[in-house]
Amino acid sequence: MRVNVGIWETLNKLAVILLFAAGALGVFFWYLPLIDQNRRYRKEIIALDSKIIAEQKLARQLTASTDALLNDPSVLERLAREKLGYARTNEMVIRFEPPERLRRTVAPAPAPSSSPAPQAPGRRAPLPRTR
Repeated sequence: MRVNVGIWETLNKLAVILLFAAGALGVFFWYLPLIDQNRRYRKEIIALDSKIIAEQKLARQLTASTDALLNDPSVLERLAREKLGYARTNEMVIRFEPPERLRRTVAPAPAPSSSPAPQAPGRRAPLPRTR
């Protein structure tokens, strides 16, 4: 048989549930900085792994080019021709200059009619305007 003690039984159950919830929230907020730190570490690990992969790729390329220079005389000859300008006997080396991208023709500025005003040290005089 259950005895009805009024509202106290309900309040007692509610207090236990609220204490449990408060404890769970306390544990959650206690570990929240650790969870954030682990998340940052995972991102850093992923970034470092991608850097490792890129550096390994570069190392393979450098190893391949070093092996080619050491073992293949045609690669060594090509490099000597390109970088050092060497040529075989009875050969003529012709070098082509790359075209200039921006050729600007600047018209000479007209001579000033009067002497410019003295300037403070370290400051430049303004350039005359041309049309």
